[in-house]
Amino acid sequence: MRTNFCILCLLAVNAFATEDIFKNEFEQNIAIRVSQSELVDPHLFVNLLGLFCTDVTSDVNDEVQTSLTTDGDNDGFIDSNSLTQFSTDQPAYITSRNLTVDLIDANCADPLFSEACVVNQVLQQDIATDFNVAASCLQAYANTTGSYTPAVNSTLGPCYSTAPINTVVTIAGVDVDFKGYQQASRYPGVLSLDLGLTLGFISEADADTVIFPDDTPVVGGETLSSLLPGGTGNCSSNDDRDFFTDGVTLGWWFYFNTASDLVELN
Repeated sequence: MRTNFCILCLLAVNAFATEDIFKNEFEQNIAIRVSQSELVDPHLFVNLLGLFCTDVTSDVNDEVQTSLTTDGDNDGFIDSNSLTQFSTDQPAYITSRNLTVDLIDANCADPLFSEACVVNQVLQQDIATDFNVAASCLQAYANTTGSYTPAVNSTLGPCYSTAPINTVVTIAGVDVDFKGYQQASRYPGVLSLDLGLTLGFISEADADTVIFPDDTPVVGGETLSSLLPGGTGNCSSNDDRDFFTDGVTLGWWFYFNTASDLVELN
């Protein structure tokens, strides 16, 4: 059930009041909501007009960012809402306790913070987390990134990271099966989290079967593998393929730099 009373909205002007909002007082559910997500490695390439091999990563990122911040279909909710809910009501514990989290698809009102977000579907439950106060929680695997700009984030402490799992991630409206999926963010004690990193691996065989609908901007009608350097039909002279942690399966490690907001969840 939604509520029109938004504690976060009232106190967002004072970021230092975060702990007072939650600790031992209201005990509402908290979650982090991805507010920015940028694919930084690998990049995506399309052969435009059969003549120009063009890097379209920024175009795809722009489409994703629009879905994270606007209500394109005018239903009252921001179009894309990916939440991680923690087994605590105290934000400080995100980076000081080994918690569990659920991955959630939610409905969040537009504008954000005007109402609490509402669970639409729980995608994955009881994922273990690790915390780190001082050092890094998550970074790219060695020898799996190119020389793209910006570089892949290294999530520094105080931070949390999730244990590797297999799950489904939606990219430009298409579901992609990721192996070894993990996410991490730094929590500096305010109402937002930064230096976020989300990573996951898709095999070459799976990427060959992922097809973007014809009406998808920029990449409509293409297979995922055809967009990736080294993939079937890709126009780039580079080869960004990597091995999975088993050292056998060939595919691509995907790295997304992220930032998130702390939100209420009903």
